[in-house]
This record gives sequence, structure tokens and C-alpha cells, in this order.
Amino acid sequence: MKTKPKQRKLARTSTTKLPEIKMTKPKTNYPMLIAISLVVITFILTLLYFDSLPDNIITHWNLNGNADGYTQKGFGLFIVPLMISGLIILLYFIPKIDPLQKNINEFRTEYHTLIAVICGFFLYLQIVIITLNLGMNFDIRILLSPAFAVLIYSTGVLIRKAKRNFFIGIRTPWTMSSDSVWNKTHKKAGQLFKASAILSLIGLFIPEMTFFFIIVPLLLASLGVIIYSYFEYKKETKN
Repeated sequence: MKTKPKQRKLARTSTTKLPEIKMTKPKTNYPMLIAISLVVITFILTLLYFDSLPDNIITHWNLNGNADGYTQKGFGLFIVPLMISGLIILLYFIPKIDPLQKNINEFRTEYHTLIAVICGFFLYLQIVIITLNLGMNFDIRILLSPAFAVLIYSTGVLIRKAKRNFFIGIRTPWTMSSDSVWNKTHKKAGQLFKASAILSLIGLFIPEMTFFFIIVPLLLASLGVIIYSYFEYKKETKN
């Protein structure tokens, strides 16, 4: 009898699937892109109008809105764009050396948005300086009132979201010692800063009181939250 030849069993090759590595694209930091764009626009605007302005330009106004300080054009025009260039670098990198950097990550969007608002504020200030030195007659107090209102209100938004850290926010011995005191103080500070921003708009209607309604409410709000943080700390330590 003929025996059938044994069929060789083909070894099955097992294919092991490698785990898929998902590449996550880093999120675009739009607030910082806007901030950098505003700085570039400030430089471009300065260069465009440089030759049209007199050799000595007005760079300071008194509380009555009258010009009382002049500066050589080369220095007076470029101080704003150079200053915000340094400021944006400083504000961006300071949180990176904070021991509580992980807390800053929780409100990083609001923080970078404030940096963009600060750059926008200085761009607006540069436009005001150029406009007034071109001979246009405006009351600088009325022009500055809404700009400060936006800046102060944006600060209030940031403070409301800020978590405990060593660089940003209301840093008193009492807020730094307790997350609870920090959060309560910054919630109150956010409300007071927003209210101060609204009060600063009174300068639109009473120009002679512009700087009063910008400075005084802000000082009272700052002093108020420092005192508030102390009493919240004392209340917490009693329990």
C-alpha cells in the first residue's frame, strides 16, 4: 500500500501589530501670535510716520491734558515699540521659572490674552502719540480713558482665573499660604477690577476727572483685596 506523503504544515506567520502612535499637534497659541503681530504693527507704524513728524515730539501731558514734555524724535518714537518688545519676552518667559508653573498652566490662555491686550494698549498709545504730533487736536484724556478701561477689565478677567503662583496675581503672605484664601481673594479682586474699569469710563464724559477715575478706584480695589485676604486668612485659621 502506498502511503500518502505527509503534507508539510506551513508555519503561520503571526503578525504582531505595533501600537499606533498618535501624533498630537501642539495647539496654536493665538493670543501670543496676536501679541507679536501687534508689536510688529507698532514698529511698522513708527517707521511709516517717522519722517512726517517734527524733530522734537510731545511725549508727556499733564493732568489737564496739556503737553508739558518733549523728546527727540528718534528716542521718543521708538521707546514704545522697544519697550513692549522687551515686555512681551519678559512676560512670556517669567512663568517658566515659577515653581508653581503647573498652576499657571490652568489659566495660561487668559494670561497670554492679557499680554496681547497689553501690546494692543501700547499700540493704541503709539497711535495717539503720532496723531497728536501730526497736529490733530484731540483731548488725550478722552482718548486714554477707554484704553485704560479695556486694560483694567482684562486684568480683572485674568485675576479671577489665576491660581496660586509666585509671579501673577495678588501675592500677599495670606494668599500664598492657602489655596482657599487665594481663590476667594482673586474672585473678589476680579469683581473689583472690572468695576474699576467701568468707573474709568467716566473720564469720557468728565475729562478733567479722567485720571482720578482711573487711578483712585484701582488703588482702592488693590488695597481692598489685600485687607480682604488678611481677614479671610484669619477666618480660615480660626476654624
